[in-house]
Amino acid sequence: MSKVTDEKNNSQLVTQKKIKEYLLNNPNFFDENPDTLENLVIPHFSGGAISLVERQVLLLRKKNIELSEYIKNIQITAEDNVKLFEKTTRLVSSLIMAADFESLISRLTESLSRDFQVEFHQLILFDNYKIEANAHTKIVSIREAEDSVGRLLKKEEPLSGISDRIELDFLFGNKKRKVKSAAAVRLFNNTLIGILAIGNSNPNYYNSILDTIFFSHITKVLNGLIPKMFPRL
Repeated sequence: MSKVTDEKNNSQLVTQKKIKEYLLNNPNFFDENPDTLENLVIPHFSGGAISLVERQVLLLRKKNIELSEYIKNIQITAEDNVKLFEKTTRLVSSLIMAADFESLISRLTESLSRDFQVEFHQLILFDNYKIEANAHTKIVSIREAEDSVGRLLKKEEPLSGISDRIELDFLFGNKKRKVKSAAAVRLFNNTLIGILAIGNSNPNYYNSILDTIFFSHITKVLNGLIPKMFPRL
């Protein structure tokens, strides 16, 4: 056996000896530090059998691990919700401060792209609004919308999991080939105003159980702002 191995073994023996002495001198250590027991491996001297107490300890340890994971997931969800609330609040405040249409679209585009990581988005307004179409905005007739996305216009809440090619073509135009899944919501204030749509290249990104709370808040703001800022001809 080499000198290095001997030194290593001697070092381990010294360490173990110190640990043993410490525990003997501090018999209440595990009472005061119960968390250390969770990761200790204690051999069973009863052959292959496990006593009832030992089985209870194992079950409690397993349950403790499951509970820890559950609490961790709750904390992560809570943190995500706080971040979502903060981003939504910033966007809503920004939209309210917009002085004109160009500013509104610029603020909406910047926030959806940067804060919410939205890959594609489109604001569609119906009939004769006094605006010029651009990369993220277009004007269509209500009849055309009813023919292409009639089910969406009947829903008050956002519709997620949109993957129909006809609907995607209407919502995103020449970007339709890149968009594999989408969510959209109608804009309504006593009458139909338009549609706000968001899309992603991942087919499963906007599934049917998408949490659309932030989407609903943005819609409510747009429902109030658009008729006031952009009266119809």
